[in-house]
Amino acid sequence: MSELAVFGYGSLMYQPELPDQVLERVPARLPGHHRAFNKRSPVRGCKAHQARWTAITGVPQAFHPPGKRHSLALGTEKHSGSELHGMLLVYPSECAARVVDAHDAREGYREHWTASQNSYRRCTVEVLTADGPREALAYLGEPQSALYSPLPLETVARVLLAATPQPGGKARGVDYLFEARDILARVGLIDPHIESIVSELLALPGPWSAHVQARAVGPTNS
Repeated sequence: MSELAVFGYGSLMYQPELPDQVLERVPARLPGHHRAFNKRSPVRGCKAHQARWTAITGVPQAFHPPGKRHSLALGTEKHSGSELHGMLLVYPSECAARVVDAHDAREGYREHWTASQNSYRRCTVEVLTADGPREALAYLGEPQSALYSPLPLETVARVLLAATPQPGGKARGVDYLFEARDILARVGLIDPHIESIVSELLALPGPWSAHVQARAVGPTNS
């Protein structure tokens, strides 16, 4: 293989691993899947005392262990009528081993772990680009993972709110949702799953409303 391509559909689209080694970034789509906030993420959460908003109810117990606020990260769901739009990151073959190791570490994947232990499923997929199909490495949702957490959209919105840190903290929770939304908008894409969560956030009144409304007025609404 002369090159190694990685298909990103979340933060990889705007924060790739080994960015100085990326040869090209190509819009691509993966048939039969759609984007979903369905993976519980301790990493994207925050400490309870650092949460920006504390008066949020309806968050499952698993997402607020003592002293912490877990969040949700993007994963995928299979759906025969869907297409998952993302970005193809192309690397030179000479750094393929480093690329795989970096992405395995980032996505919480180990070959010797069971499906329950892994956060995602690493696989080779065929994605579609403007120049035709291309083979790529992808980290897709793993339904057998202990972190797999499919939730009603309103609950997803509440979890993201609860895991948003105070101003100045790393983008998590709600801001992670809007970062993904913004990067998709820059390439002319609107994701139905993300827009549905935005609608749920806008419908939840509270001290977060001004922040949510300000973030919601972005490229997809202009």
